[in-house]
Amino acid sequence: MSSYKSAEELRRLLDENGLKCYGAHVAPESLMGGNLEKTVAFNKTLGNRLLMLLGNPLEPCDTRAKIIEIAKTFSDIAKRLAPYKMSVAYHNHESEFKAVEGDLIWNIFFANTDRRVAVQFDTGNALEGGVQAAPFLAKYPSRLLSVHVKDYSSTNPKALLGEGDEHWDEVLPLILRKGGVRWLIIEQNNYPYPPLESVERCLRNFEKMVEHSLRR
Repeated sequence: MSSYKSAEELRRLLDENGLKCYGAHVAPESLMGGNLEKTVAFNKTLGNRLLMLLGNPLEPCDTRAKIIEIAKTFSDIAKRLAPYKMSVAYHNHESEFKAVEGDLIWNIFFANTDRRVAVQFDTGNALEGGVQAAPFLAKYPSRLLSVHVKDYSSTNPKALLGEGDEHWDEVLPLILRKGGVRWLIIEQNNYPYPPLESVERCLRNFEKMVEHSLRR
């Protein structure tokens, strides 16, 4: 991130366009050793307090011991970030919903992390991994800070938000409750229309779903 723009330059671009930074995916080594303080300073300038590790740290993990080892690393990072009032979150992909030694990777990981390790849940990735989001969104409500609101369809790879297989009537009450999720990020990976039109349609669909959920 800092290789092509300084924090000050990025912050100026954000301000000029009326944008705020609510999260950043960073390289694992940027949160290790002496690099952590530099990363903290960079993100404080951006106004960002939520960090996720690039890639999929739990892939491949074929034993419970490996998963717990990575969970410990996240816990250590979370403890080091706490004095700066910043959080590290885990962003799920599809593979975390595979079973290892009798339990899902996602379950093993979060059961063995410090409570300060936050959850950034991607609903579409979970659905692609074979599970509905609601049970996982309900699991650690105090740690669920951010949600990638994304749909997935087993029959239509270009399904927009609200057109896929997700049970939004179960998901929305969990992510809209007061005192819960701080940031909702509407995401669309494949475009049935030009990108900006697809984004606009996803946003309109989301607004309709929220309106329907609040009336229930």
